[in-house]
Amino acid sequence: MGRKRKNKSSRGSRERKTRSEIGVASPDAVIPRRKIRHVINSCKEEGIEIPVPTRARDLPEIAKKIDAKLSYCLSELNLLPASISSVDEAVATFMQLVALSKESLIKILVRGEFDEYPDDKSMHGTANLAEMLNQFKDERGWLHSSFFLRDLKSNFLQSEINYCMFTQQVGKASGLAEKLAADLTADLVAVEHHHDSWFLDMFWYYVIMQVTRSVLMTYLSRYVHFCIHVVSLVYNLMDKMIQRSYQWTHENYYTVNVNEEKTDEFFSEYTRLMSKCNVFIHGVLDDPEKPSTIIVDGIGEIVVEGLRSYSRDLLSEAISIRMQSIAFRKIHIETFIEGMASHLQSSVANLLDTYMDLEMFDMQILKRPHFAHVFEDMVENYPLARKGLEKRINMLKKAKEICEGIMDAYDE
Repeated sequence: MGRKRKNKSSRGSRERKTRSEIGVASPDAVIPRRKIRHVINSCKEEGIEIPVPTRARDLPEIAKKIDAKLSYCLSELNLLPASISSVDEAVATFMQLVALSKESLIKILVRGEFDEYPDDKSMHGTANLAEMLNQFKDERGWLHSSFFLRDLKSNFLQSEINYCMFTQQVGKASGLAEKLAADLTADLVAVEHHHDSWFLDMFWYYVIMQVTRSVLMTYLSRYVHFCIHVVSLVYNLMDKMIQRSYQWTHENYYTVNVNEEKTDEFFSEYTRLMSKCNVFIHGVLDDPEKPSTIIVDGIGEIVVEGLRSYSRDLLSEAISIRMQSIAFRKIHIETFIEGMASHLQSSVANLLDTYMDLEMFDMQILKRPHFAHVFEDMVENYPLARKGLEKRINMLKKAKEICEGIMDAYDE
């Protein structure tokens, strides 16, 4: 019995020693950097973020990320030929790399899959594009609000009053909402066009210069000569997509199709705004205290002393025009932004389905005689490129083994 206890004690001592040696006595224990130096280096090379300091509880997630990157590299290696011995084989390999790039871009920008870049938020395409559109909508709403509330402290309603007096159609003005909105908001339209151009530049810069170029460089970075020409091609693509979006904006801004549902929204919004104006008319014309300013819910504090010289009918029609303009422009903005979102979504799909497909690359690159030396260089350097990919795979395999070995020791 004494001998058995001694063996048991000795075995327990060995287990404790093993766990102590690797420094993972508990889930919160920090793994010594010397034990996972290779893991740290491999993760850094592959763009995998790991916690610093790294604790035992972090290892399963790190191993999962390493395994995902390893599977990706193995699939890429399996798709490549064992060797390239001619220019024709180099062209075929290049086309294959372009096809792989295109599939990655579809996952990032269309399907919303982030498995290839789980830790790189800048490559979470659909989420970032949705955030851009939401920001664009918020900023457009701010422009709309700022424009219509710009004159609360002076000359409030003066533009609408002048318009009614000039046209001598005070009694009919309520039926001219769309025309009046266009006439009275020319300055706002100019600002919105500038804002549209800025947004489209930003949108396509992200899609093409940040995401598309990054993915192409991931696949083609081993071939330096390709990189130069692909970057030039990317700039051309961005310019074309921006110009197409500019054209869509100019063609659709003034021809927004306001359907029946939107028309109902317009009347609902107009009614809501007008319901808040009763206190305004009363304060201007009927309040015996004749306040110099009136606060209207949802609009703000309005200076009204200069409005008391106008008739009730004129003020009523003027404020009706303002509220109609606000309601109309709000519905116009919503409808226009919905159309722009649909346009951009289909444009991204067209970028990948048409402008990025193999025929386009064939036309832009492969048929140009001065690209022959690029493929000759590929024949010469392909073994080095393949060797580089195999080196990545071996580093990831070793990193995975280290993680699993520490986790196994911890689980014992």
